Amino acid sequence: MMLFFRLVLAATILISFSAGAQTKVGESIRPHKVLTKPCETCHNPDTWHNIHFDHKTTSFPLIGLHSKVDCKQCHNLVDFSIVEKTCSGCHEDIHRRQFGDQCETCHTPDHWQNVRAGVAHSKTRFPLLGKHQNLDCSSCHSAGMNTSNFIHPSETCFSCHQADYTNSALNHQAAGFSVQCETCHDTQTWKKARFNHPSSFNIYFDEHMMQWETCMTCHPVRNNFKVNYCGKCHDFNSFSDAHGD
Repeated sequence: MMLFFRLVLAATILISFSAGAQTKVGESIRPHKVLTKPCETCHNPDTWHNIHFDHKTTSFPLIGLHSKVDCKQCHNLVDFSIVEKTCSGCHEDIHRRQFGDQCETCHTPDHWQNVRAGVAHSKTRFPLLGKHQNLDCSSCHSAGMNTSNFIHPSETCFSCHQADYTNSALNHQAAGFSVQCETCHDTQTWKKARFNHPSSFNIYFDEHMMQWETCMTCHPVRNNFKVNYCGKCHDFNSFSDAHGD
């Protein structure tokens, strides 16, 4: 009888030890220590790896490339409430915090290279208009995206268009044109230049309005705009009648 009780006691101890060991093993392989939702919220009975959590039920729905990111890239698996919610928490800031943490001002979740430059520039002293809307950032911020002067490029046309001024078929310097490009040009195209003529001879109004194709129509000497030739459009008789002589 005594032997029987000893065998029962040994078996009980062995079973208890095995159960305890299984519990410890189970706890050691379970990555989540703090859970606020039942397991089936994310997992299903087929496999633990098939995760189907609906992020739309949170304040951070996964859109664009975020929908392809693995949970542990943003979450702490021990406690899912510990999570990065700012762009800079997960993404390296190559701009060295020149623009703060609001990456979404310029970028979208679809791709980092999809830059909303127009939106960003609308809040500056240099909104992007006309052809400027199609430019890559580095066209004007040539010093580099991650340098301290990325946010302070020159705002003058000449700083970017010096080659246009210097290499133009029309010698701007010889003609005495200002380096303030906006005097004649706009952001739509360089080709349709518009010079502000004095009110005494305004070519945009009255009989002279658009009666010309290019500046050369009235200024035959390409690089000397002080020379003008009215006779190219008006014959001698019309001048005589107009002036009474």
